[in-house]
Amino acid sequence: MPEGRNLPVLTKVILHNFTLYQNNRHITIPIDEGVFCLAGANGMGKSSFLAAINFGMTGAVPNPRRNFNSVDRFYNDATSFSGRYFDGRVSQEDRSEATITLDFRVGGHLYSIRRNFFEPQMLRGLTITDLNGYSILETEEWNRTDRHNAYAARITEDCRMAGYEYFVFMQHFLLTFDERRHLLFWDTRAANMALFIAFGVDPQDTQRSESLRLKIDGAE
Repeated sequence: MPEGRNLPVLTKVILHNFTLYQNNRHITIPIDEGVFCLAGANGMGKSSFLAAINFGMTGAVPNPRRNFNSVDRFYNDATSFSGRYFDGRVSQEDRSEATITLDFRVGGHLYSIRRNFFEPQMLRGLTITDLNGYSILETEEWNRTDRHNAYAARITEDCRMAGYEYFVFMQHFLLTFDERRHLLFWDTRAANMALFIAFGVDPQDTQRSESLRLKIDGAE
């Protein structure tokens, strides 16, 4: 039997100095249990809101011009692309202070993270508690890179994933519908990877499968 997975359950979103939403410089949105609906005309920023949430949680924004080849390549490319994505949504004046804060639950732990939109592998804030509010991890004195690394290790463990890159993959390909159309049922390679994860295939076997796939592509 495959090991069960835990997935994030979002409870609050805070956007600060996100220039695209210039009429409200500080937005706090509680997300209660049930269905959360975001409605608006074309061009109002609905997709950007979803991308901001995913970036806050993973530090990555997928490049719409790149197909999925492997988990590692997807993560590295999406991480480097994120700055270009937010260039058109956050002004130069707001870059240093534009942040997203997310509160969410994973299994028996409550997370609160804060990330600048141009620091994909850093965190400006991180707290983790149990469901009773007792601290699991205190990072106030840590630098931003160490916070991100601690977050990556902890959420990988709490979600029961083989690695942080696999968590990023699941967040973008399983838990998100976007306009790129690079979703599981329309992308055979992404679907294969999701099945490996769902059925608990050994991570080393999964990586070997990815490596063989890339070699086949090169031979073709």
